[in-house]
Amino acid sequence: MSRTRLALLVLLGAAALGFAIERWIVTDAEAIERVLEDAAQDVVRGDDGALTARIVEDYAERGKDRAGLVAWARDLWRRSGARTMELDVGDTKVDGDRAAARVVVRPGMPWAGARLGGRIDLRRTNDGWRIEGVAPDDAAYLPR
Repeated sequence: MSRTRLALLVLLGAAALGFAIERWIVTDAEAIERVLEDAAQDVVRGDDGALTARIVEDYAERGKDRAGLVAWARDLWRRSGARTMELDVGDTKVDGDRAAARVVVRPGMPWAGARLGGRIDLRRTNDGWRIEGVAPDDAAYLPR
């Protein structure tokens, strides 16, 4: 085998290895984005069990436990009348086992074009990242 072919094979092998490693390694920001996108789809599907599993067990915010947070999300979604939702995860800051992500919720019809921003706090658990707090930018959407 010529040196050129050998060099080409080594280069292709290194590129393939790099591609495979990049796909296998998931950063905290990517894992957080996935949890939040999945949680949004849990709301759309009405899958309270899956959504509950994405929230820390000891959730306690504004007098609600995690069942209360799920009920708030479910009721807000039902009252909206929307059938689809997109969630844009923006700036994510990770500090050890805690993180905060800026999000924008974009519901579908009849709210197409609406953009509802906020912050979601997360905690790393043995099972991965879980939602620990929800803070919509507009106080009208705060869990009550």
